[in-house]
Amino acid sequence: MKRLIIILFLFSVAFAQDTLDDYRQHTTWGFVTGANILNYSLNLQSAVGAPDRAAPGIGAELGLFFDYHISEPWALRFIPSAGMEHIQLFKGSDDGHLFTFAMELGMAAEYTFNLRQSEVNICLGPYTHFVLASTLYGSNELTNPYSRTVAADPVTEQPSFAMGDLNAGLAFAIAYQTPSWWFLQLDVRYGVTDLLNADSHRLYVRPFKAVLSVGKRFL
Repeated sequence: MKRLIIILFLFSVAFAQDTLDDYRQHTTWGFVTGANILNYSLNLQSAVGAPDRAAPGIGAELGLFFDYHISEPWALRFIPSAGMEHIQLFKGSDDGHLFTFAMELGMAAEYTFNLRQSEVNICLGPYTHFVLASTLYGSNELTNPYSRTVAADPVTEQPSFAMGDLNAGLAFAIAYQTPSWWFLQLDVRYGVTDLLNADSHRLYVRPFKAVLSVGKRFL
């Protein structure tokens, strides 16, 4: 029995190697642009001066992607993008609009299968999000959490803001690609990093975002 398992294992490895040897690995690239919807999963009930709740807002983004095709169905994808995000924050009867201008870097494993004359691409992997600038307007009670100082480092005296400008998470994307290599794509991204700079484990702010976009692939 052990010999049979070893023989089958060696045969499968050899078959996979032959398949990869016959396949010409190559790189494709393209662009993607569309609208995003941002919201927060949060608990700020006991935080002073913090919003009571949040509502999603619509923004826009533009990105590139580079795919390294390892085999017929599998590829590795590198995804740099930039855009504007919008979320509405509430405190009592007061509300404000928070706009962030951000960049994202993502890596994903991509699986492709044929659907009639077209293709479906599925991607899953981590991403990192950087807030480059932010502004909040329309509120008399709230302040921009990316510039609101809540503490200072006792050694360097550098300010600590209410929310950090760096987070990471997991992204899932599915795209329908036509024979002309135009595609329609839906991304869902969930941040696992707590944006809130607080000592309490009960308080947190975690972003999640959906992006509906169109794009084009090139050789």
